[in-house]
Amino acid sequence: MRFIIGFLLAWSLLISPVAFAAEEVDFSCRGLYLGDSAEKMEEIWGRSLYDKEVSVLGIAVTYYYFGNGYEIGVARRTGQVVDIKIEDKKYKGRDNIKYGATFHKIQKTYGQQKKEMLDGEIFYIYPRPGNAKDRLLVKVDTEKGALLSWRITSLPLTPEEADEMVADEWEEEWTEDEEITWHFDDTYGHRPADNGVSGRQR
Repeated sequence: MRFIIGFLLAWSLLISPVAFAAEEVDFSCRGLYLGDSAEKMEEIWGRSLYDKEVSVLGIAVTYYYFGNGYEIGVARRTGQVVDIKIEDKKYKGRDNIKYGATFHKIQKTYGQQKKEMLDGEIFYIYPRPGNAKDRLLVKVDTEKGALLSWRITSLPLTPEEADEMVADEWEEEWTEDEEITWHFDDTYGHRPADNGVSGRQR
């Protein structure tokens, strides 16, 4: 009787659904994460073979090429890593997922997502836990759905996303500029009186 109960319990665990999802480590490569500085990139990866300045939907990015299918993009405005491209066929991600992995292996490792087409290519796109603007793009073969490459990025994927990102950055810079202006006024005792006019005083 105990044997039967144990068997049924084990079987229920095997067939019960498990929620697979992308994890924080999936948004890094060799210890380099999105948002890290260019200095940290060079500290971990060493000097690149060459670099190239590119505009990605209006955002200025310098791409550093390290050979063997590795490219790292750094935003020129912030100096932070915003894009990591991995096309190395020997690369292994979490749970030893690698080039040529099947649809089932991809779903088991990163979770279930619908296929999306970008620039004529097929991807599974996974948001970063706690920051949906950072995404993991898993490129797959159009016929068999086998894994071809990875891209970890905080860059916009569409013109609409680019417009939204620029608007957010503009608002953030405006807020910081206002804070600096008010601080200057406070320091020298010339803060304008509240005359009911909203916005920045000059």
